[in-house]
Amino acid sequence: SNNRGISGQSGVRSILANRNVAAKAGRQSGKSFGAVAAGGEIALTYPGVNVLCMASTREAVKAMHWGNALDLNKRYGWGGTPNYSDLTLTLRGHTPRIGFEE
Repeated sequence: SNNRGISGQSGVRSILANRNVAAKAGRQSGKSFGAVAAGGEIALTYPGVNVLCMASTREAVKAMHWGNALDLNKRYGWGGTPNYSDLTLTLRGHTPRIGFEE
């Protein structure tokens, strides 16, 4: 039923409303998932914006962020085109992208 995104969820609304967000949360609490979800919503909401998710190594990026991005893209119909070599997700075939870097 929700074919665009998850901005209706309170945690994502909070992140979208604030420039800086800190999460006091333990291991396996969804911090990386939330970061990718918020990044996708920001990229879809603000034309021309690029979002960057970072980790210490390429392997860490793939483990923490890339799978979440692919899952959210499919689950919420973001319409993103993944580039598996560059680890980028271009949304709706135009400028907004989510990039994953080490």
